Amino acid sequence: MNILLVNDDGYASYGITRLADALIERGASCIVVAPDKCKSGMSHAESFRKPVMVNTITGYNYPCYSVSGTPCDCVLIGLHIVEVIPDLIVSGVNAGTNLGTEIVYSGTVNAAIEGAIRGVKSVALSVDGNSLDAFDFAIDDFISKFSLYTTMPSSDSAISINYPRRDAWNNKRVLAVAGIRNYDERYTVTKSENSYIYVLDGMPLPDPNPACDAKLFDEGYITITPLACDFTNYTRMGELKSKWIKL
Repeated sequence: MNILLVNDDGYASYGITRLADALIERGASCIVVAPDKCKSGMSHAESFRKPVMVNTITGYNYPCYSVSGTPCDCVLIGLHIVEVIPDLIVSGVNAGTNLGTEIVYSGTVNAAIEGAIRGVKSVALSVDGNSLDAFDFAIDDFISKFSLYTTMPSSDSAISINYPRRDAWNNKRVLAVAGIRNYDERYTVTKSENSYIYVLDGMPLPDPNPACDAKLFDEGYITITPLACDFTNYTRMGELKSKWIKL
């Protein structure tokens, strides 16, 4: 089994190096193509008409390439430049959750979506926090269920999995819809004579939808959400057709 590993935290991050080693121990063939540094929050950005540096990194138990571009660039470079022919793309393990509308901003999840767009079965893995134990818990669980992901029946959607901390897990996993992940946003602005320095921070607010990923995650579930690449709101299509389009 050939696996292309990507992420948005960088090729040297614990989440991807530990995952690669664990997959190799299971007998998989892994190639890492990941950013040269943290590229969180890059969403689905790709580098058009600008140079992207790709470097070969030695010292790992697997072929490893660092990329100066975005997580989605890493998928494209893995497929078309490094010429990996993967059976599965795994993005992560990400330091921090990607629940609800965090999906929109996540480089980790959007790299998996890019893989699905390219016709490859793709999974995004995210974990609550960035402690080594949190990563180890997510990776151990993923490896224990690995055969499920390698036999996914379709490559037309990515799978996003969010892992709570080991001590917060309720010993259950659940399929969940993506909720709304609003934040109590805080803006810090420092002004100089001709410019501003702007920093955004904040904490997530609870989502009242009892069936959504954010709510169920807060209750201790491992949440699994299939993500379609089709953004069309079909309900809205009917409304617009009746009001805006002359039949």
